[in-house]
Amino acid sequence: MANASTSLAADFDEIDPDIEPKKNWFRTTAYNPSTNPTIFAIFSNALWTFMITFGLSGRKRPACAVAVLSAPVTTALWLVEAMYDFNRWEASRTLRERNLPKFILPRSIYNWDEFAKAEQMKNQIPTG
Repeated sequence: MANASTSLAADFDEIDPDIEPKKNWFRTTAYNPSTNPTIFAIFSNALWTFMITFGLSGRKRPACAVAVLSAPVTTALWLVEAMYDFNRWEASRTLRERNLPKFILPRSIYNWDEFAKAEQMKNQIPTG
């Protein structure tokens, strides 16, 4: 059985040798650097709203409802902040190309270099 799978892999490599296997199956090519902090914020805000609501009311059901309803609000706020940060980073692109000192450049929260390169590669039309 192992020989059949290795021969299939070898045949596939002979057909298209440029394709490389993905190293991280959970990471897409256009990795958004604000994803991990957003996910962490969703869970931490849900936990804190549950604890505060349960502490004030003493009732579990309303505390769960408020915690669940806090997740979309947290997601929306973090996505808007990430969008503004990306726009700020894009606006400073010409300043970075002129090799200005870093203290003059507008500060962005995340490093969007990898994301911008992946988006640019994704938007290119393949020739061939």
